[in-house]
Amino acid sequence: MSELIKAEQFVTTLPIFSTICSNELVASNNAARALIAEVQEWVDPEQRSYLFKEVFGRIAVSQNRPYPCVWHASLRQKEVPFDLIDCIWTAFPSLHPDDPEADQWTISVLPSAGPGLNRVMQRIADEVGVHAFWAEYARSYDPVLLKMPFYQTAMNRHVTAITESKAIRVLDVGAGTGNVAIPLAKQGCKVTLIDNCAEMLLKAQAKVADANLSSACDFHLLSATNLDQFEQDSFDAANVLLVLFNIAEGQQAIEAIVRCVRPGGRLVFTEPLRSFDEKPLLELGKSVIEGCNDAKIKSHWQVVSQAGHRLGRLIRSNSSAETATEDRTIRAEELPEKLSKLGCEVVANLDSHLGQCRHIVAVKR
Repeated sequence: MSELIKAEQFVTTLPIFSTICSNELVASNNAARALIAEVQEWVDPEQRSYLFKEVFGRIAVSQNRPYPCVWHASLRQKEVPFDLIDCIWTAFPSLHPDDPEADQWTISVLPSAGPGLNRVMQRIADEVGVHAFWAEYARSYDPVLLKMPFYQTAMNRHVTAITESKAIRVLDVGAGTGNVAIPLAKQGCKVTLIDNCAEMLLKAQAKVADANLSSACDFHLLSATNLDQFEQDSFDAANVLLVLFNIAEGQQAIEAIVRCVRPGGRLVFTEPLRSFDEKPLLELGKSVIEGCNDAKIKSHWQVVSQAGHRLGRLIRSNSSAETATEDRTIRAEELPEKLSKLGCEVVANLDSHLGQCRHIVAVKR
């Protein structure tokens, strides 16, 4: 049965929420306003209130207080945007600016409190910005990517590598909008789609429903590093298309994915090389889009091309910043050795994406 994905769930995927429940958290009007400004710039109005509810709710729990730790002076003076005030009242109906306990809505101040909270708020803002980026990318993903020949080739390779292995149960890691999952489901596979971008999964859900394939797919808002809910050896194959390059805990993700696949099962990857250069891909993409007369497609192209430059910078910066530790992203060059150490045999290793990526197929022994 499919797990219902709701738009507001995206806030629970922010890693900061795993550390926000700390008694060292203290109030700072400046940090709060900085966070609010960032959220207003990046997050859809529909989702803002959920984010603030989650933040204030977590802070309240961390402080073991009945009320969210809000800045009551700012609320009284209307220094905080009205949608924030409204969401606080909605989340905590017993709360009111005239409440006699209003003066108790504080957090104990520690010596390093101010800078500490500013750092926490900056982390929240950074992570909100990243999620907002992927949410915007999700809206333009299919209209553009499905027209790109290199993307079509990669999708077809993944589908073929999995179906020719006679896999039935497939784990689709970083499933995106379901462009690999849907053809697999049409060929009789039972596909579990995971992604940490709610907007991508919402689009995948809609497409799966439109194709009358809902009984063949289930959806989970998860990171590739958090697959403990799936039993060991429970899948016949795993699909991983351009995912590992964006996961800081790359080794943890690979280990989690391999654990889920049974002996004899296939793991199909496409990942960028350390020398990845987005320019050839964007140049080809531009030539394809210029042949379209649809203004909407060209608008989507602007989003995707900007995302392409951003992802290129991300890939290069992650590669240059890597150290000898295992807590880092993974590139295609490293995959064969890492998979071998985890008991997998590489059976295919091909160029992909105009030579900027590698397509790697392995079998778990």
